[in-house]
Amino acid sequence: MILLREKIAEDIIILINNHSKMGYFDDELKDLKKRIKWDFKDLEEEGVTTPLINLKETSDSILVRVVLPDVARKDISIKVSTNSLEVRAKKKVLKEVNKKGYHKVDTELLNYYREIDFPSPVNHKVAKVEFKTGLLIVKVPKLQRKVRLKLKN
Repeated sequence: MILLREKIAEDIIILINNHSKMGYFDDELKDLKKRIKWDFKDLEEEGVTTPLINLKETSDSILVRVVLPDVARKDISIKVSTNSLEVRAKKKVLKEVNKKGYHKVDTELLNYYREIDFPSPVNHKVAKVEFKTGLLIVKVPKLQRKVRLKLKN
């Protein structure tokens, strides 16, 4: 899975480089190239899993529920911006086997990563975050749009 993502990223970067040589959309392509390298670099770790989400939009807010089974609160990192929510979490699992004649300990590290784009701009400075066993709940109010009225002469 990760090798496939790396190959796709390499192909996209080659296309961007070819178009950059022609001078098309230079700034946009450079920005996209940086984002792709950064996104795929983070996913190179072994065991990256995309957690399940539920996104609900109401008239005044956006509610996101992220399923993170058996993850401790201290192992969760979130970033909320005006347009997106980024969730990272780590879970360490120790498997221990004690049988006659030997002792075996396996350690498994599981990384969760998900970036969710909001359907409309939000006020990220007022985000409310709640964590219940295995469920991260983020509620963010939408930005209020200012309405300008024109007076008729």
